[in-house]
Amino acid sequence: EGDEIIKSNQKGASVPSLGLSNKIVYNEDLEKKVSSDEKKFKDEYPENYFIPMTMKAPPTEEYLIQNTLWPETQKLYAHGYEIFSMAATKDGKVLASACKATTLEHAEIILWNTSTWKIHQRLQSHKLTVTQMKFSSDGKRLLAVSRDRRWSLFENKSDDSVNFELISTTDKTNGVHERIIWCCDFSHDDKFFTTGSRDGKVAIWCKNEISEEESSLKQYTCSAVISLPSESITALAFARQTWHDRY
Repeated sequence: EGDEIIKSNQKGASVPSLGLSNKIVYNEDLEKKVSSDEKKFKDEYPENYFIPMTMKAPPTEEYLIQNTLWPETQKLYAHGYEIFSMAATKDGKVLASACKATTLEHAEIILWNTSTWKIHQRLQSHKLTVTQMKFSSDGKRLLAVSRDRRWSLFENKSDDSVNFELISTTDKTNGVHERIIWCCDFSHDDKFFTTGSRDGKVAIWCKNEISEEESSLKQYTCSAVISLPSESITALAFARQTWHDRY
């Protein structure tokens, strides 16, 4: 109940001069009297202060900064370098983050519990920056692609907790991509996933239930490759439904 009261009193965000962080502005802050020095600063730097207003014209840049910026409520510390990629499960209960890296240790993926903001797990597979991650629709699998030209697929082996394990990955002998893998996505039904790289290839992968290879791919195989010569595939996405029975 206390949290609900706080949320209902939030009116906007106050942005400091360097824009390094932001502060929630409450009802009581708007009613508080300010000193002459603070008033002078407010007049000189209006973008730093939240000023309630009624929209009667296209919004100014200051208005957008103060009213569309999400107030910061939590800082998380665990990575050694700048965050490079993030992903969340559909229900929002698990958050995955990864940072810039040149070693196995720093390239690890951290899984966060979004209700307590404690670390669930640390997942290691890649040796360079993980460039993008995607959870499957059911939240059971996590796909990661990296600058090391590999992808990794993790699966949650527990029904009532978070316990992801590496179930498939590419290596030098079975990888399709010859350059940095920039992007990835799952199909809406989780039957396929794709990876796109700087070498202009979009690879489509699926699970082969019949046999399990001895290689690092295990039960997964590349079902098709779309090649765009002289292009760098930096983003891709599946449609969220089939169209005329096609993906």
